[in-house]
Amino acid sequence: MEKAYRIPAKYALEYYVNTILRTIFTWIRNDYEEPPKMLADILYQSINI
Repeated sequence: MEKAYRIPAKYALEYYVNTILRTIFTWIRNDYEEPPKMLADILYQSINI
């Protein structure tokens, strides 16, 4: 992760985890507009490092 983000590992991990959490929270806040499979695809594409 440190190589992918080019920042220290402890910060890269925070970024990685928060990207996942914020995406899920946004999905929930928007009343689950997208099907779970679509959300999984979005997460996979956005955090694929």
